[in-house]
Amino acid sequence: MRELERAASAPDERQALDLAEAHGEREAAHEVAGIAQQWTRDLLVCQAGGAVDANELGELAQKVASQNPPGRLLEQAAACADALEALDQNGNGRLQLERLLLRMREMRRG
Repeated sequence: MRELERAASAPDERQALDLAEAHGEREAAHEVAGIAQQWTRDLLVCQAGGAVDANELGELAQKVASQNPPGRLLEQAAACADALEALDQNGNGRLQLERLLLRMREMRRG
């Protein structure tokens, strides 16, 4: 999740594209998109005052959740669902992951 968060918040898109390239096979891309969906859910839970299961990521989750309004995280959740659906329908793994990660970056910048 840390690698995913670094890619989403990096100053340029290179980290996002590198992550998508490294996990471009459909199954790997599906796994990363699922992790992104789980992370987004954790961020929304933090915003609602809940605790994140992964203790070592709790501090990072609180920080990211406080920097993003709920609407933006809900858009991110929808982007994750879109990517997973496309991958389930045999979408190209690398392209779907690039699309997801770049959308996450755009959303983080408002």
